[in-house]
Amino acid sequence: MRFLKLAALCVPFAFAATAQAEELPFKPGLWKTTMNMTSPFGGGVNTRTTEECVEEDSFDPARMMEDSEGCELTRNEVDGNELNFIMECNMDGTDALVRGRFESDGDSGNGEMTMDMNAGGMQMQMKMDWTSERIGDC
Repeated sequence: MRFLKLAALCVPFAFAATAQAEELPFKPGLWKTTMNMTSPFGGGVNTRTTEECVEEDSFDPARMMEDSEGCELTRNEVDGNELNFIMECNMDGTDALVRGRFESDGDSGNGEMTMDMNAGGMQMQMKMDWTSERIGDC
């Protein structure tokens, strides 16, 4: 499903058209991320842990969405070490409102995201939360 791809896109780089882009800094390197996802498609909580080399030194939802058709970033704000964003998407007749929060101290981070979808009158919700830590150099 296209929205599962969108959900994967929204998790900040495996940790990880807005008026003012805000970025949340963190340290590049090898990051370990544990993500919990509750989906209307599978029931229950699906937990996945990944390790990925992250070369970026900040997270910017606007940059993440550059290649995503059908989505518009409507909020992108940094307050201290926390970034909050909202995206509105329409893909193949399915509307989605994505709300996310990411917090980082540079060497670790956590966040959460909720995706409310309307597909042909059927309401669905997907929730994700994650914790990340930098475990070394790439």
